[in-house]
Amino acid sequence: MSADGDDANRRSSERFGVTWLVDCETEDTFLYAKVTNISELGIFVRTTSPLAVGTAVRLRFAPQTGMAFDLEGQVQWINPARPT
Repeated sequence: MSADGDDANRRSSERFGVTWLVDCETEDTFLYAKVTNISELGIFVRTTSPLAVGTAVRLRFAPQTGMAFDLEGQVQWINPARPT
């Protein structure tokens, strides 16, 4: 959070908190991960092994609605785990 507490206002689209299991596949890697929030501009995928910025990914997940998604995208940024 920024010093002025205005982080939420920096986002151009609303984010929705979710907990969905996702298969994350690259050209040479396969990870089991979780989608933890989603917006019209992107998806945050939580994993213990973040992929490099620029990596092409395929995400496969099925939210509780029963509708399955198979999406292609690219890692835009990472948020490395911080010690607590």
